[in-house]
Amino acid sequence: MAEAAAQFQKGLDQLSLLPDDFARQRQELEFYSALGAVLQAVKGFAAPETGYAYGRARQLWEQLGSPSEFLHIPRGQSIYHAIRGQFDLALQMDQELLRLSSQRNDPARLVLAHYSSGRTLMFTGKFLSSQSHLQKALTLNQTVSHSSLIDQAGVDPYSNAQAVLSSVYFCLGYPD
Repeated sequence: MAEAAAQFQKGLDQLSLLPDDFARQRQELEFYSALGAVLQAVKGFAAPETGYAYGRARQLWEQLGSPSEFLHIPRGQSIYHAIRGQFDLALQMDQELLRLSSQRNDPARLVLAHYSSGRTLMFTGKFLSSQSHLQKALTLNQTVSHSSLIDQAGVDPYSNAQAVLSSVYFCLGYPD
């Protein structure tokens, strides 16, 4: 992963030499998106470098019209902010992901959005709201093929929603 981070950085350095056009911005978006995921493993979810990578990816994503295949960027920003204890910012990212996924009628991204919202709400102690989102993620997951979502987001929202939901049930007084 450290080598991957170094290679993405070298690629970004080379991209900066090219004219700032759509093709360059699209490639830069791909690199920063992937770099954010790699830096989560190398530096940690809350590392400033991780936040910068996702922040820059978010800027490019918005400039390019928020392409659907990069809807995992708000999720990356959400976990970055949540782990840093910046729950209001994390919830804003989750709401943006929910809104865009709903607008685009994208069930796979809605699974990711509900999982992310449920995770953040659990961190804030809002267990009933968290439970609702996580159950929606699990229900929606039954209707979608999510292998591309796992590839793009680097997370299996179904398995993770089950894991977070078990903690939520425990906190609600249902240890079984």
